[in-house]
Amino acid sequence: MSKRKAIFNFIGLFLFISAIVVLNESIVITEAHLQLQLSKYYFAGGALLLFLAFIFMWVFAKHKELVNWKAFLLIVLAFAAPIVAVFLHPGTITFTATAGDGISQSVSLTLGLFARFQSLFFALSSALVVYLLIIVIPKLIKTKTILMVFLYVLVIALVALIGYSVVVEWDQYYLLFSTGDIDYYSPTISLFSNTNVFGYYLSLGIFALGILDSLKHRFWHYGLMLVFTISLLLTITITSYIGAFTFLIAFIVYDLVTQFKKHPVSASIWTVSLGTILFAVIIGFMLSDLALARSIREDFIPESVESLQARLMIWRHAREMIFEGNLFVGNGLAIANALLQVAIGVEGGANPTNRFHNGWYDVMASGGIVGLAFYLIGLGFIVYLVVKRYKYNHRIALTVLFILIGILIQSVAEAKVFFKADAMGTLGTLLVTVPLLIEPKLIDERPTITRLPRMFSLDPPAK
Repeated sequence: MSKRKAIFNFIGLFLFISAIVVLNESIVITEAHLQLQLSKYYFAGGALLLFLAFIFMWVFAKHKELVNWKAFLLIVLAFAAPIVAVFLHPGTITFTATAGDGISQSVSLTLGLFARFQSLFFALSSALVVYLLIIVIPKLIKTKTILMVFLYVLVIALVALIGYSVVVEWDQYYLLFSTGDIDYYSPTISLFSNTNVFGYYLSLGIFALGILDSLKHRFWHYGLMLVFTISLLLTITITSYIGAFTFLIAFIVYDLVTQFKKHPVSASIWTVSLGTILFAVIIGFMLSDLALARSIREDFIPESVESLQARLMIWRHAREMIFEGNLFVGNGLAIANALLQVAIGVEGGANPTNRFHNGWYDVMASGGIVGLAFYLIGLGFIVYLVVKRYKYNHRIALTVLFILIGILIQSVAEAKVFFKADAMGTLGTLLVTVPLLIEPKLIDERPTITRLPRMFSLDPPAK
C-alpha cells in the first residue's frame, strides 16, 4: 500500500470511528443537551449503514495485510460477556436498591428490543474499534510524520475548544474569578459543560504532547502543556488533577534526565524556569485575595468530600446491581448504565446519573467477572507492549506507561475505561496502543547505520 493511500485510509477510518463514537455517546451520555437525539429507526439505519460502509471499504480496498480474522475473533471473544448478557436478560429486570436512609425498595427496568440492540451495538462496535486501533491503524501509519500530524490535530482541536470556551463562556469566567462560583453544567460543549469530561480531554491533550515530545523533543511542547494545565486547574476536578499531574511529574522528571545528557544547560534552564513559574503562579494565586482563591480554600475541600460521598452512594448501588444480577457476565454495556440510573432513583434525586464514576465498577457491571478477567488481560497486553517497545525506544515506552498509569488513576473515581468505543475510551486506548504497535523502525530514535566496507587502510603494514 502506498503512503498516500495509507493516509486516505487512515483519515477514512478516523471518520468512521468518530461516527461510531457519536452513536455510542448518544446511548450512555447523561446531559440531555449534549445527546444526539435519534429515533429508533434513524439509529438502526445509521448503524447498519456504518457497518456496510466499513465492509465495502474493507472488501474492495483489497489490502489483505489489514485483515486478520484470528485477531478479530479473539477481540470479539473478549467482549463475549456483555454480548451474552444482552440475550440472557428477561423482559423486565428487577432488583432491590437501598437508599441512604436504609429503606430498601424494589426497582425494575423493562427492556425492549431497541434497548437490547443498543447494548449489542455498543459491544460489537467496541470490538470493531479495538480491532481497528490495534491491527489496522498501526499498519496505515507509514511514517513518523503521519503519527505526529494526527497527534498535533488532536492537540490543536483541544486548544480550539479552550478558545471556544473563553469566547462563548466569558461571562462564566468572569463569575468564576469575581465571585468564585460557576455553573458547571451550562448548555455548551466546552470547559464548563461538564468539568469531569472536559478535564479528561485536557489530560489527553497533555498525554498527546508527551508522546509528541518523545517522538521529537521540542521545549515549546512545555508551553502547550502549560496551556492545558492552566485550563485543567479551572475545571476543579480532583481525578483529572491527580491523573494528569502524576503523568506530568513523571514525564517532566524523566524528560529532564534524558535531555540533560544531550543539552545540560538548556534543559536545566527550561526545567528550572518552568518549575519556578508554575510554583510562583500557584502559590501566589492560592495566597491571594481573589474570590476564586478564597472559594477554593474555603469550599473546595468540603465540596470534594461531598463529591466523594456522592460517589460512594453510586458505587453502593453499582454493587447492588452487580451482585444481584448475573455476576459472571454482567448486564451489557448500555443496559448497565440504564440500571444504575434506575437504582439511584430511590435516593429521590431529580436527575439520577447513569455514570458509574469508577472504571472498575463499570467493567464489572457491564461484563461481570468474565468481563473483568478479559479487561485485566487487555491491560496486561498493554504492559507487554511497553516492555517489548522499551528495547527499541525507551522514551515512547515509558511515556505510554506514564499515560496508562495516569488514566488508571483517573478511572478510580471516573468512568474511564479502556477498550470501549465511547469518546474517552477510544482516545485513551488510541494513545496507549498505537504508539506501541507502529513498526519500530518508523519511530525509533536510534537509526540503524550500515557501515561501508573498508576499502583501504592508512595503518602501517604489519611487520
